[in-house]
Amino acid sequence: MATLTGNTVASTYDSLIKISDNTSGFATLKQLSDGLGAVMPIKFSSTVVDFQTATTVNFTGVSVVGLTDNVGVSTLNSLTGALTLLGVQNLAVTDDGVNTITLTGYDDSQVITNTADIATNTADIATNTADIATNLSLIGANLISINTNTNDINIAEGNIITNAGNIATNTANIGTNTADIATNTADIGTNTADIAAINAAGYVDTSGTPASSYVSFFSDADTITGETNLTYNTATNVLDAENLLTRTSSTIRLDFTYGDPISHDYSGEIADFGTFPAAPTIGRIYYLNSSGFWVAYNNTALASTRGILGIAVSATKVCLRGFIKDAAYVFTIGNELYGTSTATITNSQPSGGDFSRIMGHQVATGKIYFNPSQEYIETV
Repeated sequence: MATLTGNTVASTYDSLIKISDNTSGFATLKQLSDGLGAVMPIKFSSTVVDFQTATTVNFTGVSVVGLTDNVGVSTLNSLTGALTLLGVQNLAVTDDGVNTITLTGYDDSQVITNTADIATNTADIATNTADIATNLSLIGANLISINTNTNDINIAEGNIITNAGNIATNTANIGTNTADIATNTADIGTNTADIAAINAAGYVDTSGTPASSYVSFFSDADTITGETNLTYNTATNVLDAENLLTRTSSTIRLDFTYGDPISHDYSGEIADFGTFPAAPTIGRIYYLNSSGFWVAYNNTALASTRGILGIAVSATKVCLRGFIKDAAYVFTIGNELYGTSTATITNSQPSGGDFSRIMGHQVATGKIYFNPSQEYIETV
């Protein structure tokens, strides 16, 4: 730009900008003109700048700053170039109702881009809203699961505490068992050594091992021997004491068979000694006479009354004392029993000069306990 330095007013006044009416003050709008009075398309006042109709304002490369919101512009005609407005929010361009506002050369690419971005953001917001709703549902489900897990954790913690107590108890028991096992192991070792010592020293001599059914005894301090004269038959439950009287073939034994013969069961002390001169009647009383015969009992004879008595339980055996079953024994339970002159059992006491000896008692229907008294009386 040319300087005015050294130039006269007369040679330069026509290039100066002045108020068209050549007055002072800017209380009202003043038209600007050059020194020759040529009007410029702009007016100024102390508060307003007014661009005139059909005026082109070129802001190419210019930044307009400091504009406030809602600026009213009467006429912006043929706005060209890139306009940058700094510090402006909600700028409203208004028409005065007379002039037409025309924006030409205005670059609206950013507006278009922003419009697209706003649409995209709107779609994204809708998607986010749906996602938020989904997340809220999932969060609710997670809360339920968390509550369930919390309950399960509480139960598990209780079980863990219980298990810890049980483990402590088991540990103590294991410790006790370990000590007991150690003690037992030591005792077993001692027992093994003792058994070996006993076997080595021969404390128990089994060279006298008895035959089957023999009752065994220590024949001396360390020898086991079978007693041939005392046997126990596990099949028949009979304990036999042989040769106690004559040391020959006679036998007194405890017989617990209670089932032989079929109709005359018995169990007790059985004598195999003595013989029957004739076939006996099973279930009747016999006495052993001086000849070694079992003879039918007779309560009128003193010899039979005071002799050894027994009840025939087989063709060769008598029961000296024990339980005997016979269908003929039908007396009152608990009553004492006596012998008759025909060797039968009765619950009537003898009289009229007969001998009376209690033979036993009725214990059940068809069953008596035979236990002859060692005392007898003669009735008168």
